[in-house]
Amino acid sequence: MKTYVRALTLTNLDLNFFKKEQEEWYTLLFSLLPNFTLMEKMSMAVDLKRKLYHTFVPADLIQEDIVPVKNRNAAPCTRWGCKWPKYGPDVIVPYQISATYNEIQVSRITAVLMDIEEKTCVKFVPREEHQDFLYIFSGSGCWSYVGRIGKQQPLSLKVYYCLNRRIIQHEILHALGFHHEHSRSDRDAFVKIQWNNIIDGKTINFSKFNTINHNISYDYNSVMQYRNTAFSKNGAPTIIANDDAKRVLGTAQSMSDIDYARVNRLYECLTLTDMKPLRNHGEIRIY
Repeated sequence: MKTYVRALTLTNLDLNFFKKEQEEWYTLLFSLLPNFTLMEKMSMAVDLKRKLYHTFVPADLIQEDIVPVKNRNAAPCTRWGCKWPKYGPDVIVPYQISATYNEIQVSRITAVLMDIEEKTCVKFVPREEHQDFLYIFSGSGCWSYVGRIGKQQPLSLKVYYCLNRRIIQHEILHALGFHHEHSRSDRDAFVKIQWNNIIDGKTINFSKFNTINHNISYDYNSVMQYRNTAFSKNGAPTIIANDDAKRVLGTAQSMSDIDYARVNRLYECLTLTDMKPLRNHGEIRIY
């Protein structure tokens, strides 16, 4: 990685993105960049965070934050069976959080787990004698396997740039069995991939999988949706919505109603979230 960071113009979204972890970034940047103004430090923090996300990740990742399972078919987890077990009405996901996180960082992670519990039938339980469990640690970036793989299953949330609500939810959804929204089997009916604008060698991030979509419509507001300019080599869009070329994608800061409903449908939960009308890009659908 280059030894400098480039200043950029901060948007409101960038400011919110930074403020979610300001206590860690202030400490880091004040010590390393004492001669810069506060706005310059915040600007540099956002830029550095984006650079790090695409730098410190395992070499064999697919779609940047998904670790492939070598003995599993490339078809989606939800098709071939790697869901977490269900006991009665509840899906049980044992987890263990690395002791390297401080109290504030642990609270951010557990807050997301509790929120998912409240709106689905998934229950995250601290690991005791469980053989299969999520091990959440500060590894080389933000990444996860898709679905349950068995034994100690790593999920990386690197300190300083993976511990905001959006990213934690995103990686947990991978662990529960979900791919990116733009990788759905029916994505071509909703978005168009601009292949000529994608960075060389990064087209794998726009692969389409033979997913089972559980009769739930494509969700432009999903926390699993990439930004319009993800992996752009020239600043031009790499993903365009079919219904509106100017539609802004990938800005969700938390899971949508449809994200929660998708979890409930995959794990056959019966909750208010799953039964209520789901609004998606101008439509209301009841499933």
